[in-house]
Amino acid sequence: NGDNANTVDRNIYGKHPVYYNTRYYTDGNNASTYVPWSQATLGGSYTSKTHAVHYRNAHAHEILLKPEGLAWRTLGGNIGLYLYAGPSMEKATQQYQSSTIGLPSMMQYWIFGYLQCRWGYNNWSAVEDVLANFEKFRIPLETQWNDIDWMYQLRGNDVGAFLLNPNGSEYIGAVWPGYTVFPDWLGSNTNDWWIKELTLSYQKVKFDGLWIDMSEVSSFCVGSCGSTNLTQNPVVGSISDQMNVTDAASASAYAVSIAATAAPLSSTTSYLRTTPTPGARNINYSPYAINNI
Repeated sequence: NGDNANTVDRNIYGKHPVYYNTRYYTDGNNASTYVPWSQATLGGSYTSKTHAVHYRNAHAHEILLKPEGLAWRTLGGNIGLYLYAGPSMEKATQQYQSSTIGLPSMMQYWIFGYLQCRWGYNNWSAVEDVLANFEKFRIPLETQWNDIDWMYQLRGNDVGAFLLNPNGSEYIGAVWPGYTVFPDWLGSNTNDWWIKELTLSYQKVKFDGLWIDMSEVSSFCVGSCGSTNLTQNPVVGSISDQMNVTDAASASAYAVSIAATAAPLSSTTSYLRTTPTPGARNINYSPYAINNI
């Protein structure tokens, strides 16, 4: 997906598509008569029954709501339909939760407090100044988050922790920090690499938790667009360099030096549809597409 805030007719994050169908009836002579929505009237006396349907499919798909009915389109996978009989919307929701996804966890108490975050903290003194002002003006603050702009650093793939292209090179997409690699969570060394990175970070800053902002793969381009464009990535110092910049003057000079060496990302490749080749898969430019991809 493109991590786009406008999700109207655009790809979105992982989803559990469930639709509810509520039908209205009139009661009489010990029988119920179905009333199509086009024949229902305002102020009429009706009883209702609701059922729900969940379509489980990991492939890209879209749902089209039309006056004559609902259409599901998908690029592949199995058709896994889960039916929830209701007969009320509340009961159908309970059946969906208890039989399919499980009940939601109890929210931690601290989540209900005030949480502060923004993009653009250039150094630790800026964060400390924010915290000091919350304390100065006696504003309750439960959590201070730092966005991902402090992670401008490409670490090597010495332990094979990142996703690879079919030819063995690193798969490099484009996300907020620039050209970006993606951890291969099915790899044998990735968990150890992740633990090591968290340990190194904790030794520098004693954090209490992690904010997983983009837990699903997201890229603003098609395929491994950064493989031949890494020289255009923003050139920045290491995390340690950024942490050592504390005073405002040094932070300003540091930001100017970074901006001067950075080049804009190249334009992304438009989506292409190729001719299917029997026995071969083209992951980057699939010949199959639905309306929103």
